[in-house]
Amino acid sequence: MCGIVNEFGRASLKLAHDSLEAPVVDDECFAHADPFRHVEGLRAHMIAVEDSAYRMSRAVIEEWDPIVAEAGALDWRYTHEHRDALRDELLGDRVGSEVWVFGFGSLMWDPGFVFDEIRVATLNGASRAFRLLDTIGRGSPSQPGLMAGLQVGGCCNGLAFRIPAELAAAETDVIWMREMIAPGYRAEFVIVHTPQGEVEALCFFLDESCETCLPRMSEESAASLIATGNGPAGTSRTYLETLVRQLKVLNLADGDMERLYELVCRSE
Repeated sequence: MCGIVNEFGRASLKLAHDSLEAPVVDDECFAHADPFRHVEGLRAHMIAVEDSAYRMSRAVIEEWDPIVAEAGALDWRYTHEHRDALRDELLGDRVGSEVWVFGFGSLMWDPGFVFDEIRVATLNGASRAFRLLDTIGRGSPSQPGLMAGLQVGGCCNGLAFRIPAELAAAETDVIWMREMIAPGYRAEFVIVHTPQGEVEALCFFLDESCETCLPRMSEESAASLIATGNGPAGTSRTYLETLVRQLKVLNLADGDMERLYELVCRSE
């Protein structure tokens, strides 16, 4: 997200969890197979949708508005209408079909949306990078942190989630309220490769035009911000630590993230 300069209290962040409505899911949709059938053991390392604090709603977002305004950040987010228009423009007729989503960061352990299949996936031509300045979640104006995004170049290992056609409209709306609540990412459908075959997946790339998408920096500079970033959602360090741990659970190598985490630990 971009242009967010306020600091919520933890009680405000918790509102997202307390106010969410449990998704209505027809069990018959998932009777044919276990969603975790390709990633044995991952279930125990993933937060269930009903327990996610990031299953967003319009009501929750609007509860945040006066808190953000009091902190001095006006027009901090997209309007619901603009965000919906961005989603509709990209998705088009896809909302009547299954939708795959590529997770490279917190979606890997706390997706917050309903899916019926997960696969290990590789995105070629883009890599995971901590370049998004965070002053609202795992950072604050006084202790800014960094969050991850996809930058052009390299490759990225992660997870591909399949949303069934009958849930695509509702669940992509939930995802958009989380990932596209404000400028910071640009959404695009890109081919990702899985052991079961390639799929076209929704990916969230860093928006290089956003003022809080920082220029590419040295690992030491990134580590310094991650080590001190602290906000109402926790610390940037914890985010990176959880990411590295989840990649190890999946037996996915990301030497850049492991090296970055080592630098963060040394700097404390």
